[in-house]
Amino acid sequence: MPDSTTSHPPPPPPPPPSSATPALPPPPPPPPKSPQTQPVLLPARPKLSYNPEYEERIRPPVSSSRRALDTREELRREYEIEHERDRERDRTRYLDERDRLRERDRLRDRERDRDRDRDRERGDRERERERDRERERERERERDQRERDRLRDRDREKERDRDHGIRDRDRERERDRIDREREQERIDRERDRDRERDRERERDRDRERIRPRDRERERDWDRDLDRAHGRLPPLPPPPPPLLPRASLDREREKTKASQSKPTETWPPTSRPSPSILSSTSARPAKWVCL
Repeated sequence: MPDSTTSHPPPPPPPPPSSATPALPPPPPPPPKSPQTQPVLLPARPKLSYNPEYEERIRPPVSSSRRALDTREELRREYEIEHERDRERDRTRYLDERDRLRERDRLRDRERDRDRDRDRERGDRERERERDRERERERERERDQRERDRLRDRDREKERDRDHGIRDRDRERERDRIDREREQERIDRERDRDRERDRERERDRDRERIRPRDRERERDWDRDLDRAHGRLPPLPPPPPPLLPRASLDREREKTKASQSKPTETWPPTSRPSPSILSSTSARPAKWVCL
């Protein structure tokens, strides 16, 4: 039996299973010791050694009061199962809602189509009744028009019979009116002709009375301006228009050249031939057209 002083201390507890919660982080380091405090000496830690019998021993069963911890795979599997269950529930709810809305829209469209068909049939019936009423009104208008035409033809026949009796009288009255108008026009033309003849005679008398006075005025025109009755002698011709500077200089040069060149005074219609000019070049003569 080995001595108690040399016996090994009990082995450390086994590490926790992998399904347990991960270990907490290590505690923070202790605050630094002040230089005044003296370190406390602790007994030496016993040396630990590996004991293979500890791993091979039979472990006691887990108590029923403590629930075993799930592993990470089990947690992920449960999460996926719950997530798939939620997705299936949402998908089922979405499909049910979609089917319900589709059924509602189908019923609404069917009701709308039924209402549209009913309104179309009602409109067709109304239009057919309106066409029947319009045809009846058209037939009534045609009957009224035929009756009015018949009465108008009868009245026209009566008026024609009455007009035949008074047509000659109206024709005589119109002929008398035309004759009176023509006679009045002839009288007016003769009166205008007499008036024009009288005015012409009056103008002739005035002309005969004024003519001696005009002859005296024409005779005394150049003798006394005071008796000219406002008529003055004609004005001199206006000066030529002003020329620009270059044109004015050219005109001056032409004038100087013509003044410096000796000119011969020949009448325009009696200029001598070159043979006569060559024979009389020593003594120029002045030709005069008689």
